[in-house]
Formats: sequence, C-alpha cells, structure tokens
Amino acid sequence: MSWEGHGLRLELDVALKGRALVMRMTLENVAPGPIPLAFSTSKTWDAEVRDEEGRVLWRWSAGKLFLQVVRYLELSPGEAITFRAEWEAPKPGRYTVVGYFVGHVGDLSGPTPPPLALEVEIG
Repeated sequence: MSWEGHGLRLELDVALKGRALVMRMTLENVAPGPIPLAFSTSKTWDAEVRDEEGRVLWRWSAGKLFLQVVRYLELSPGEAITFRAEWEAPKPGRYTVVGYFVGHVGDLSGPTPPPLALEVEIG
C-alpha cells in the first residue's frame, strides 16, 4: 500500500514470519529538492493492528513515553526514513495493520500524510 503527495512517497509493507506481523513503513522524498518535515513530539511513526471487528488489539506507541519537543528534519531528494515494528498474533485470523506517519510537511501547520492500511490473513 502506498500514497504519494507533497513530493513524498509513503509505503506500508507487512510480511509474515510465522504468526508475527512484521510492519515496515518508508517515507521517501521523490521531489527534485529537499523537503522539510516537522514533529510536535519525538514520536515519528505509529502502527496498530485491528481485528475483524475493527477493535485495536495492539498499538506500537501504547505504554511508551515521547518527549514534548518541536523538531525538524529535512529529507534530501531520494532520501528515505523507515520505521519497523513486529507483533505476534494471538491466533489465526484476518487482521488490519494501520501505519501512521505523524510528521507534518513543511511546518507544524502543514499537511500530514494519511494513514495506510493493509489486511493480512494469518492461517
């Protein structure tokens, strides 16, 4: 699953390793020039896994603390940043993985890429 806009490409991939879902999100600058990104905390990404009824079973950021600090990052043309997380399913079934990039393009009032979702079947 991917999204492209504002000179950026955001991709979400999910691989199975046994009953573990290995999630990877990559944000790449596909523009000819640098793109500034702004964050209101030290959290850059988040991911969650939902069951067939849409209930959140797991969220990567749950129980974690993040610094309340404004920070900026600039992606050069062709440069990418990647987030990786892993979650083991308690039982076989259909799950939806949702990945979030929580930064803003430009400054803190700039747009944020939309969440990306993938359905995964674990046998």
